[in-house]
Amino acid sequence: NDNITKEIENFTIKYLINKNEANDGNDKEWLISTDGLFKLENLLGKYYIHAKVYDEAGNYSLITSAPFCLDNAPPTGSIHILKDYTNSTDVQVNFSAAHAADPELEEGEIQMSYRIDDGDWSSWEPFAAAKVISIAGTEGTVEGVHEIWVKYRDEIGNESPAYKDTLIYDITPPEAINMSYSITNWTNQSVLATITLSDNLCPVGEIIITNNNGLATYEFQENGSFAFEFADAAGNTGSATATVQNIEREKPV
Repeated sequence: NDNITKEIENFTIKYLINKNEANDGNDKEWLISTDGLFKLENLLGKYYIHAKVYDEAGNYSLITSAPFCLDNAPPTGSIHILKDYTNSTDVQVNFSAAHAADPELEEGEIQMSYRIDDGDWSSWEPFAAAKVISIAGTEGTVEGVHEIWVKYRDEIGNESPAYKDTLIYDITPPEAINMSYSITNWTNQSVLATITLSDNLCPVGEIIITNNNGLATYEFQENGSFAFEFADAAGNTGSATATVQNIEREKPV
């Protein structure tokens, strides 16, 4: 209000927004408002508005607002699926999320929402550091790569970008594609059997032999059979039997 200047467009309004309660009134580099509105952009934390209002005669008043807290930054976070391969549709997932604002100003609840592949987002729920999520589809779950996405929001609605992690769903057991023998003719020596494994999704290097001390070879000192047992990274198991019948150590008479 002014005794001479009546319309807001005839006032000159300069303002400064910062975190200091006091200022020296030097408005040389302050912003100018032509409509009495102040821009609050890219600000996070506790702030004051300092305004200097000039009338047409050059008289001014300097005012400072009460402190206010501004938060337009979403939470930050991540997602981590514990297993790269699984044969279960129930997947253990770890989450992390934190407020981007000054923790002294923002301590409210963070919520989370997740989705599987290109499905619908779940309803918002309180943040949990760990959760078992089902990737089962209504018409069965396809083997291969699946994505789990998550996003977070704070108590005033700032929403984070979506974060994702991937896993491979594999329910097909590995198999032996070859069983080779060091000697196939009659012999009085030991015979070394070597197994070669394969899997539809798991790399060969991640298929482990669960018996025989993890070795892909077995030495036969006499005729007989030995069953190799093995598992892929998803936990699917299989077995294959090596058989030797060509060892002969009896002397002719």
